[in-house]
Amino acid sequence: MLSQHLIDSLFPPDLPEPEYWERRYPPRDLPEGAEVTRFSPSPTGFLHIGGVYVATIDVDIARHSGGRYLVRLEDTDQARVTEGAAEQFAEAFAYYGTPRGAVPNYINSFAVQSWANTSTFDAIGAAKLITVPTIVIHSEKALAPSLARRFQADLNNARVLWVESSGQIDFYDDPGLIAIGADAVTRFFRTATR
Repeated sequence: MLSQHLIDSLFPPDLPEPEYWERRYPPRDLPEGAEVTRFSPSPTGFLHIGGVYVATIDVDIARHSGGRYLVRLEDTDQARVTEGAAEQFAEAFAYYGTPRGAVPNYINSFAVQSWANTSTFDAIGAAKLITVPTIVIHSEKALAPSLARRFQADLNNARVLWVESSGQIDFYDDPGLIAIGADAVTRFFRTATR
């Protein structure tokens, strides 16, 4: 059993009484059965597709029940916060939460069987393990350019191509940018496989 001393040591001595919190966070004016959902990504790296999957479920539950969906960055681990990580969330949510632009037959869905791998994948840590010829194409306006630079810095003998784009979606929908990328990849592999 926990001692009172141990329990008291977990909380600051000047912690307000419950009434304070009830005034600060009054009940929401929501219909009966409404659900309030929350997604709390950690700004320590790229937003994983598993996180996007959870966020879309949270949005759907809140929307269908007449409730509210909240995003709160889980910033309690300040030692691991990565520059640029928080900024990429808005674009990622907008991208995955809206229909795709120039690719009408694209189905924006997620394969549940890949959940465990994608939700725990550490791209920055994996970069040092990549030993095959690698090309990375990125843009200052794509998701998390500072994280892309960190990933690229740890690659061995990688070709890095920075291109102009108006955002992340261009890499999938802009025929001119797709052609630049496809040509660069073709040249890279012709050279790397000789």
